[in-house]
Amino acid sequence: MGTAGLHIRRLISTLKRHRIECELIEGDELMDHCVVRLSSENSPKLIVLVEYENKGFEPRVATLSPFVSGFRDAGEQLIPTGKLVIQLRGSRRGDVDQLVRRVVDVFASPD
Repeated sequence: MGTAGLHIRRLISTLKRHRIECELIEGDELMDHCVVRLSSENSPKLIVLVEYENKGFEPRVATLSPFVSGFRDAGEQLIPTGKLVIQLRGSRRGDVDQLVRRVVDVFASPD
């Protein structure tokens, strides 16, 4: 992790405590831009993509894009269910905690 980015290891370990799996899909060296895929056994049809971006000034932005997994004749299809844009302000140290709170809320909300 670089000085400007998201502490991805902390994000992964914190989400695991909430039984949410986190997979890094894309990220630059400093992690000031990354995309992670989240899933949970408690909500097996729900997948959330999180895109984090730090442009070097506030606010840093995280976009949560939930998808419901559905099936068609050709196989699995991801159906978007909305988008939540979070503006992160203050210390970057708090970014992981703010993201985790929002992600837990998304996984806890009824289908």
